[in-house]
Order: sequence, then C-alpha cells, then structure tokens
Amino acid sequence: RNVMKRIIDLLLSNTPVLLFCDSYINIIQRLLAELSGIEYGKIKQGNLNDEEWERIDNTAPVLENASLYLCDKIIDSAEGYIKEYEDFQKPVEYVLIDAMENIDKDKLIQWSNACGVTLEFINLDDSLR
Repeated sequence: RNVMKRIIDLLLSNTPVLLFCDSYINIIQRLLAELSGIEYGKIKQGNLNDEEWERIDNTAPVLENASLYLCDKIIDSAEGYIKEYEDFQKPVEYVLIDAMENIDKDKLIQWSNACGVTLEFINLDDSLR
C-alpha cells in the first residue's frame, strides 16, 4: 500500500507519528495531494485554479491538527535515531524511518519492542514517484 496513504490513515486515527525523512516540504506537498485529490505536480508548482486552492484550504486543517512530527536531521546510526526519539519530548506511538543505509535495523527493532513504539522502515523515494 502507498506510504502516503498509510501515513494519512495513522493521522486520521489520531496516532502520533514521528517521521524521519530528508525533505519535509516534499512530504507535506505529497500529503496535501493525497488528501485533496489534486495532482502532486500542480501543488509543487503552485499552479492551482480557484477550486483547487479551496480544496487545499479544506484539506490543510487535517495536517494542521494532526500529530505528525517531522525530523529532517541527518542521522547515521541506530543510536542517533534512538537519542533523537528520546529527546523529542512528545508522545509518539509510531515511528517511520526513511532511507536507511548501513544502520543496525535489528538494534532499532529491539529498541522499539522494548519501549512499545511501532517502528516501520520505509522508502519514500519509491512512494513519491
């Protein structure tokens, strides 16, 4: 299933989500496109007609009121993700980590199991095409 749809499902069910990614603007634009039904390219370019701007206005509160936390720091270790989560200071039930390379996934899985956080490794590049 599409990663953006899964994120939206989590947000609509009031699940606090922490998303580690490298381009939060792109993520917000993709979520707006998914929620509004407007083509992503039009949103990215800002080339919208009045009706589409109204759809964006009607969609934006979903994101404004959601417990979606985006972290775009470059993190290069399992320990770095764990520290960033622990320093976060907000209750989060679901953690999504994008574009992991050479990181000890098993250590992150053990950590998430120990603290009761749902953890998912994703590849946003694949879902953003």
